[in-house]
Amino acid sequence: MKKVMVVAAAGVFAALWACGSDNGTVRIILTDAPIDGVESLKVTVSKVEIHLVAGGVTDGGWNGVQKDLGDTEAADDDNAWRVVSDKVQTFDLLTLRNGVTVLLGEGDVPEGRVTQVRLTLDKAEAVVKGKTLPVDCPASCATTGIKIATQGALAVSAGLASEITLDFVAAASLKDDGKGGYKMEHVIKVVREEQR
Repeated sequence: MKKVMVVAAAGVFAALWACGSDNGTVRIILTDAPIDGVESLKVTVSKVEIHLVAGGVTDGGWNGVQKDLGDTEAADDDNAWRVVSDKVQTFDLLTLRNGVTVLLGEGDVPEGRVTQVRLTLDKAEAVVKGKTLPVDCPASCATTGIKIATQGALAVSAGLASEITLDFVAAASLKDDGKGGYKMEHVIKVVREEQR
């Protein structure tokens, strides 16, 4: 089993696998940049998960063999999703920048490789000119969650640390709804995957 730890810092999510014996740790970090005219952008995340494809991992890393899930990624196979955190947490994306991070959670996962990260986003709100406004997020944010595909090559293996950095691009995610409010299009991208 591997241990998964999730960390967040405004705009960039990084997932770091730290290891002991046959366990690995995943840390997800979030970071962001400022948005013109927006003083605060708070999001509430109630669950963080990783999609793990089981398979052969050798001392040299991923050997390309998938066990259990056959020859496909089975991207939405419910059995492949592992909960990293189910703690409800609210943080301001615009304060998570310049190296500031926040831990989202951690848990044990078996060997394999990470193909996706999924965030369940319960709500969001923005502060503009001192006024707090709700941010409309599609229903899928709180039901099926926001899925972010990785490059699929990051192995979880004993004695090694692995990191995935995700960028929650607030400036591209927050849109004017034309009615005096905002809507969320959640633009999140993988900016780095690394095994140490």
